[in-house]
This record gives sequence, structure tokens and C-alpha cells, in this order.
Amino acid sequence: MKAPHLFDANETKWNPHPKFPNILTKSLETKESNQYASITLVKVDTDGFIPTHVHQIETETVWIMSGRSMITVGEQDHIIESGAGITIPEGIPHSLNNIGGKPIELLAIHMPPVF
Repeated sequence: MKAPHLFDANETKWNPHPKFPNILTKSLETKESNQYASITLVKVDTDGFIPTHVHQIETETVWIMSGRSMITVGEQDHIIESGAGITIPEGIPHSLNNIGGKPIELLAIHMPPVF
């Protein structure tokens, strides 16, 4: 029988994002613990942003836990606030800008796992 993977965001350290400066992450699920999805908490400081990037094979679901963001998917801007989210199919350029005047905390789910 496989064992469950337990995680506690309160006990997990914030780490610098491996690609984007000034972005912090907490990896809760990785490809080592879950073959289907990676789950990451992400912190974007006031006036911070995640630049345009593309996931070639991963679908990304972003759920904003706190703060206000503008997420650009392709050429379309979406204002997404605390409690709302968006799913971005693979192969589509996207970015995130903090437009709310306070840090954003979000949950990013990548399927299949990216990390």
C-alpha cells in the first residue's frame, strides 16, 4: 500500500523561485511526491510580477488566496482577486502583475508536475 504524503505550509520555508527574481515559493507537492501534479504556494510582493512565460506541457491552475492580480493570458488581461482563480492550458504565454497594493499569496497547481 502506498503511503500518503503529508505537508504543512506553516512548517515549510519560503524559498526564492528558481527562475523569477523577487518571487518566493513553498513547494507542497512535487513530482517526487505526486506523479500527477505539483502544488506550490507563491508570494508576489507589492508591485511585484511574474514575467511572461510558457509551460510547454503543463496546465497551470492559479488560485489567489490573498491580494489582487492582473493575469495576462495570451493577449487577454484578467483581474483576479482573493478567492478566485484561473486555469491556463499548456502552450499559452502568461504573466502576473500585483495590482492590489499588498502582497499576493497564491496556490499554483501544475499538471503534470513541473517541479
